[in-house]
Amino acid sequence: MLYGSLIFMIVSAGLEGIFGQRLLSRIWDAFGGLIFATIGVTWLFVVFPFEFTYFADVLPDFLRFLVQWISNDIARVLMVLIIIVALGAAIYTPIGYKFVRIKRSKREG
Repeated sequence: MLYGSLIFMIVSAGLEGIFGQRLLSRIWDAFGGLIFATIGVTWLFVVFPFEFTYFADVLPDFLRFLVQWISNDIARVLMVLIIIVALGAAIYTPIGYKFVRIKRSKREG
């Protein structure tokens, strides 16, 4: 699921190269990548077993302090914040593109 957002970013950059217009690729990126990332994080939130007791064990000793403070509750709060921010960005981005298009048409016309 989370790799889908990376694929959408690659496709978005490819569309920009093919069409030569950045706005078309931005629309694809807004509806594709952000929604895909939101669904991926939501899926992780529902399915992932929050057990961060051994999360730092896979890291080298000098990096373990970076994630040892993360408890299960903190991880849940962080993931909910990510979901909220991603949904907000998915709503805001197309609106922003519309305002850019309106501003460009006023400048050209």
